[in-house]
Amino acid sequence: MGWQGISIEPVKSYLDYLKKVRSNGIHLQGVVSNNQKQLFIQDQGPLGYRVYSQDTFALNTDSSALIKPIGNWSVQELLLQNQMLSLEVLHIDSRAIYQPETFSLDFSSIQPWLIILENWPESNPLQKTIEQHYQSVLSNANLVMYIAKTQSQLLQAVLSLKDANINHLDSQTKFQFSLKSWLVPKIKSRLQSPRLIQVAKDIQIVIEEERVIQTALRIVKR
Repeated sequence: MGWQGISIEPVKSYLDYLKKVRSNGIHLQGVVSNNQKQLFIQDQGPLGYRVYSQDTFALNTDSSALIKPIGNWSVQELLLQNQMLSLEVLHIDSRAIYQPETFSLDFSSIQPWLIILENWPESNPLQKTIEQHYQSVLSNANLVMYIAKTQSQLLQAVLSLKDANINHLDSQTKFQFSLKSWLVPKIKSRLQSPRLIQVAKDIQIVIEEERVIQTALRIVKR
């Protein structure tokens, strides 16, 4: 929709992916925290890493060649440094937070419309603070979504959609609708290779017959 934002990601390989799919954003390798210590990262492969502070870094000299300095900012610092005057959506994955148990947000300086918490334990103090200002509209095993209570029209619209009978937004049919009714025809219309056309047909088989594992393995082998 033309929105711009900041992506903070500790793992370089995934940061490179974000640069491709969010081409109009700002992308920084690092973590978010309220701690001003110099931090270091040890890359342990795709999406795997360990973050060290200055103190713990000194204890890991044997592997120091694999440990590099990494950025460390608070949310307020990121907005100020990148001249962003407002924040509509804040998506926080605890895996990109240094010391999540001490992380907090200053709601007197930032007031996102929407906050998404990913991989946060329910007992975390941050979640309790957010619930003073926000209402939960979605919750599953890994993710909780909140809308600011001050955004009354947005909150009312989202809550009304949750109970609406809209087939293509239903959790059971959304995947089928988006692929079968939109994506697959577009793929087929642009394909010239018989082999790729067969791949598109295999995708349709996955959707219609739910033979996900068998078909996915067949596509991977090709």
